[in-house]
Amino acid sequence: MAVPPCHALGSQCRALPVTLRIGELEEGAESLDHEATWLLGHTEHITFKRLWEDEGDLYADAVLHVRCRYLKRDGDGVRCTAHGFRGPVPRAERRPAQPRQLGGEKFMVVDGQKLQRRELPMPRSLPVLLTENP
Repeated sequence: MAVPPCHALGSQCRALPVTLRIGELEEGAESLDHEATWLLGHTEHITFKRLWEDEGDLYADAVLHVRCRYLKRDGDGVRCTAHGFRGPVPRAERRPAQPRQLGGEKFMVVDGQKLQRRELPMPRSLPVLLTENP
């Protein structure tokens, strides 16, 4: 695998801005709300920015918070084993809180291609089919 080009130590050593394709809006504007809600729930190492649509596809701008594989500790600083750069540890981007469970029955979900606060009450009983089990 080729080493990506780089010119200095920087924020790219600790985080990478990306655009994620969620999928094709085959059945209308809200057809990917479930998939987008699932994806935007993965906030441990990803900061999500905005959802947007282009030519029938739904995308999310995001930042992946992962350290470059070539960044190694070097005393009090770091060094790039691919390009030979040395210096202080690049500053990490401040990560905004991204709560999805808001307490009680309130959640942040994607509704109409937008992250929305919704109350989602738990069902009090599960539906039962009155037919023979196949």
